[in-house]
Amino acid sequence: MILRIAQRAARAARPLRLLPLLAAACLAAPAMADDSLRPEVGRHLQQAAELAQKGHAKEALAQIAEADAVAGKNAFESLTIERMRGSVAQSAGDYATAAKSFETVVATGKLPAAEQLKTIEALGGLYYRLQQYAKSATWVARYAKEGGTDSAMKALLAQDYYLAGDYAGAAHELQAEAAASEAAGKVPAEDRLQMLLACQKALKDSTGYVRTMEQLVSHYPKKEYWSDFVQRVETRPGFADRLQIDLYRFKNAHGFISQEPQVMEMAQLALQAGFPSLGKQVMDQGFSSGLLGRGTQAEREKRLARLVDERLAAARAEADRNLAEARDNRDGTLLINLGMQRVDAGDAKQGVALAEEGFKKGNFRHPDDARLRLAEIYIEQKQDAKAVALLKSVGGSDGAADVAHLWLLQAHSAAH
Repeated sequence: MILRIAQRAARAARPLRLLPLLAAACLAAPAMADDSLRPEVGRHLQQAAELAQKGHAKEALAQIAEADAVAGKNAFESLTIERMRGSVAQSAGDYATAAKSFETVVATGKLPAAEQLKTIEALGGLYYRLQQYAKSATWVARYAKEGGTDSAMKALLAQDYYLAGDYAGAAHELQAEAAASEAAGKVPAEDRLQMLLACQKALKDSTGYVRTMEQLVSHYPKKEYWSDFVQRVETRPGFADRLQIDLYRFKNAHGFISQEPQVMEMAQLALQAGFPSLGKQVMDQGFSSGLLGRGTQAEREKRLARLVDERLAAARAEADRNLAEARDNRDGTLLINLGMQRVDAGDAKQGVALAEEGFKKGNFRHPDDARLRLAEIYIEQKQDAKAVALLKSVGGSDGAADVAHLWLLQAHSAAH
């Protein structure tokens, strides 16, 4: 990703403006005590102008050097020489010479305000092309300070900071840029968010990194972004084992279960959590897609499939007893889980009713788990408004809120 950012930054560098040659330089120059060119200076500059117009930049620069060698130059002559040298060198691709001349011109403070600002802008671009990113950043920042409003230059500042290794400076600019885009009702550019993410990673800013990942998955819901974000939730310290099955439900719903070990783990977690119908779905998907039943673990996979079938048959046989037990239990969790199992089995109407009955009963050991699982049922049944309301109420620090946040981000992404 860092290489892509550097390539895009290079493409974003503005074509640099050519400053006027001799006639325009003289006309645009500010009034000075002695604002004329002596013949011995003017002759060389006139020849330089003619050569430059024919594309002979090297010869033009030699004539400008001859003019510069004339003794006793006045301020106007020196300014005109440097302006011409900067313009010709810039057009010839000699950015180091151009930058040196333009710095000399700016330092005089004699240019009209508009021309001064253009020259400062050119310096920012010249040093960028010279890969002197810290210097480029200095001139681009000065351009903004002196009233420059070109959005491309503002974008260049963040790139300068990034390529100079000033990740804090780059992150500051990129965060401000993203905030301004969102405040204007616009979506932040994907490559700018990628650059911000790289800065935050380098700075070990985990809070900022997660916030930027949220923006990426919301606005650009690519699988690579979702995978990164889900993995961060899964590996977060303190994530409760009992919520692994809920995280796997999210992963399965969004196509992140794509390897044999993931299928096997999800099926086993489903059995442990009391959802054999979900385990059956996952195993059937694994066999039909070719992830299971063909490799060296085929026998192990078939054994798990048989176990899933046995657990599912037992759950069906004990359905009435399990329902009575759940209704007798003071905690409504069993009813919610039974409802989820019925939904998994294809009996959506009764499943939703049982889960809502359990939620009304309350007395939960883990209230946030109950909210999360009822929300997951509503999501399965396309009852999005109910799901979102519940997901927003899920709190805690053991992982339920993180899983709920994934579903909320997915809902936001789908709405856009």
